[in-house]
Amino acid sequence: MLEQDFYIAALIAKSVTNSLTDEEKKELEDWKNASGHNRQLFESMRREENLYDYSRRAAKYDKAAGWDGVQQRIKTARRRKIYVTFWQYAAIFLLPLIAGVVTWHFTRETEDNQVKTFIAQPVQITPGESKAVLTLGDGTVVGLGETTQEELTESGVKINVDKAELAYDKKDAEAILAKATPEEIVYNKIDIPRGGEYKLRLSDGSLVHLNSMSSLRYPVHFSGETREVELTGEAFFEVSKSQTPFIVKTKGVDIRVLGTTFNVSAYPENHYTQATLVTGSVRVDTKEGGQIMLKPSQQAELDNQSHELVVRQVDVTFYTSWVSGKIYFKDERLEDIMNTLSRWYDIQVVFADKSKKDLRFGCNLNRYEDIAPFLELLNATGRVKTKVQGHEITIY
Repeated sequence: MLEQDFYIAALIAKSVTNSLTDEEKKELEDWKNASGHNRQLFESMRREENLYDYSRRAAKYDKAAGWDGVQQRIKTARRRKIYVTFWQYAAIFLLPLIAGVVTWHFTRETEDNQVKTFIAQPVQITPGESKAVLTLGDGTVVGLGETTQEELTESGVKINVDKAELAYDKKDAEAILAKATPEEIVYNKIDIPRGGEYKLRLSDGSLVHLNSMSSLRYPVHFSGETREVELTGEAFFEVSKSQTPFIVKTKGVDIRVLGTTFNVSAYPENHYTQATLVTGSVRVDTKEGGQIMLKPSQQAELDNQSHELVVRQVDVTFYTSWVSGKIYFKDERLEDIMNTLSRWYDIQVVFADKSKKDLRFGCNLNRYEDIAPFLELLNATGRVKTKVQGHEITIY
């Protein structure tokens, strides 16, 4: 429930800056209509005289201490298993949060005590989009994402291309396998650049969602006793059921399944490789001979330096939300958060104050909106300051 409260808090703060998307406006309206209590709280937050009062209070409010207090209250509430009502939550977090946001967008006093409107300059950092580069078996390179519809053919298999998905014809692949003398296996590779994403439908019907700065090497059609693909980066797999094992090979581990849904994160710059299971079951094999079976909502994490393999119970939403257009973080290091955002928004992040890397935050973002609302909320915590120049964000 606390995660939902954080989300509503963000929507209310964003409504002050008029940065809600149409979908978020509907979500906020539905929340207001759910009870008179909710509407009363919202109207109180948005009342003009209150907004100005919040902006004046923000100058004196110790946001760092306030944020620490919020986190302590949340931890205490969880230990005692007490439900924190939204009204209580608003008292300790919403008011100072909105005060911080309003400081940027509302009014400030001039030297002669006159009030004038201050509008923050918009941050022109837009989200990523569907784009990729396909390399065929003969070395031909095809740009994906701009063409609305195209059909290719390789090794007897039709490849249907549209703006967001590349699909290999399953019937053609099955016809090849039915031949007495199967053709030589030809491999293709799809690369996703910074600020990109793309979907791939393999010849067995399995669907792969590929995240920014990821690549997948795979056969045009599967043959033999296994279905093998090689991943660098992050992908969400929806594997079609078959008696032939499906294996995802990464730098640190191999993930073996028959039919299931799971997420794999194996970016070279990260010190870990993660496999998070949503449905079904998977077996994780390390290069050193370790092996573990995962159940739904479990995650296997391999430390790429120590080679230690750890299994934990997780909320899979935080690791798969990117597939459905959201980005969730819960008590994550700021450096890890910004690394994730830098890949999607195609930005460079500089920590002028290195100590800020280890600050921990949680947030709920719309993957397809501008980054400005997130930066405003980050600044509103009072724990960091951000400066934007072009596609570079400096954190102080």
